[in-house]
Amino acid sequence: MDILRFFSYNKEKPFHIYRLNDFDVESLLGSITKDFRQCYITNEDLIKLAKKNGISKKQLLESYILPDKGNIKSGDFGEMISYFFIEEHYADKGYLLFCPRKWLWKDDRNKASPYSDAVGFYRDDEMNPSKNDFIVCVESKMKATKSKKHRIQEAVDGANIDRLTRLGKTLGWLKEKYVKDCNKEKSEYIKRYTDPVGNGTYKKIFKAFTILDKEFEKYEFSLPIKDNDGIAIIVIAIKNLKDVYEANLKRIIESV
Repeated sequence: MDILRFFSYNKEKPFHIYRLNDFDVESLLGSITKDFRQCYITNEDLIKLAKKNGISKKQLLESYILPDKGNIKSGDFGEMISYFFIEEHYADKGYLLFCPRKWLWKDDRNKASPYSDAVGFYRDDEMNPSKNDFIVCVESKMKATKSKKHRIQEAVDGANIDRLTRLGKTLGWLKEKYVKDCNKEKSEYIKRYTDPVGNGTYKKIFKAFTILDKEFEKYEFSLPIKDNDGIAIIVIAIKNLKDVYEANLKRIIESV
């Protein structure tokens, strides 16, 4: 997927700001629909489950796969857009990340996926651990409606929790999921990062994403940021953000 082209970029320390060009909303939605759908369910499972249950793929998505609770709709959109941002950003720099689509393992469509919001893994050598290996860990916050909450600071706070404890729990959770899926290749891949003593150290990169409606930029940027040492702060600004993520879910349903 190629979505960064729809955004203008500015660096205003300490922020990396990506603003969706207003005339590119439809183009963005057209680009993300299928990939977002496959974050929730693979094409293979969509066909198989719809057939087994004697319902249409559209009904399966709408009634059993996609969230219908407002805060989860919003949160999932923020996590997924952050996921694709890091995947594309590092690919542009020549680093192909392995990024598990954590939402595929949701037990409840109206609950957030557990632990770190998104993670991407880089291996310098697919066969052997290297000191050049790294993990990118993302905390994502959304602000689509007016509130006094300082979502940028909340994203930074969450990224610090990732740094202190949550990334380790995320790695253990991912390894367990791959073991239960009988995916030995992926479980061994994750194991490299769960045992830095045996497999060598690697770099950990922590990013705090805030996806907000353009209406709230001034308020969010006016507030001070604390405890952001070592945390990259990325702000994605989208006009009428709530309408955009609602439209995306509608397009996912209509895409099958």
